[in-house]
Amino acid sequence: MKQDLVLTWGLPYQDGIFKNVVVRPLTIGGELNALAAFDDFADGKELDKNSTSVAMTLAYWTQQVEFGGVPAEALTVDYLMNNLVGEDYRLIMEAMDELRAKSAAATVNRETTAAAETNHIATGQSTETTGES
Repeated sequence: MKQDLVLTWGLPYQDGIFKNVVVRPLTIGGELNALAAFDDFADGKELDKNSTSVAMTLAYWTQQVEFGGVPAEALTVDYLMNNLVGEDYRLIMEAMDELRAKSAAATVNRETTAAAETNHIATGQSTETTGES
């Protein structure tokens, strides 16, 4: 599952500006890597509550957001903090919400399908057509 989007401003890297983004769910391994990325960024800094929250979000994004044209190893909390525009930050947050909604809808659809199948089994109803009129 993924969510594609195009940023308004994009990220500068080398001689280009890259606007195509893919958002994916965060894996457990990615979360551990994100925590390490946050620790690297925060080491020796005194961050207030808001800065900590934004930095943690960016640390997660280093693991779950692909910025087309920017290599994964270049995506650090510091790089995103200094290059990501607020408007694009909000677009990515919206894409994350849409991805969660897709995931929730998929879960509801699976539960509905499973419940319907269970109901047909319990009541002895068949979902097959017999060809009889």
